[in-house]
Amino acid sequence: MGLVSSVASFVVVLDSTGRVTEYGATSRILPQPEESDEALENSDESPTAESRGEHERASTAPVALAKLYAEEENEKGNVGLSAFVLYFRALGGAWFWCSVLLGISAASFIKISQIWYLGYWARQYSILPPSQIKISRYLNL
Repeated sequence: MGLVSSVASFVVVLDSTGRVTEYGATSRILPQPEESDEALENSDESPTAESRGEHERASTAPVALAKLYAEEENEKGNVGLSAFVLYFRALGGAWFWCSVLLGISAASFIKISQIWYLGYWARQYSILPPSQIKISRYLNL
């Protein structure tokens, strides 16, 4: 809380389902440092009948704010095919990725063809005399 109170001017408190339970100015919502320490100490103790009644009547903000964290839950399993399909569609779908692969393939083919064509042109100088080679034929292509 100490990190937030010095920077924030407005606070929104959410419950475990993500619904807003409280909102307002930092001074109104966040407990003072000594109040939060007491709330943390009291949250570790088991409540008695008297404290339960007092707790129900008291504001739930300090206790709720004292327990802003929860244990992380890990589940083991596999990601379903439907999740991959949804992800694939969100990234552009089949037509987009087919056009990307076609573009990459075309660029690679053009690069290889250029190298082959330069080799073919150079080989003409070893086969024919240079006076018979029409440079414009090879440059216009």
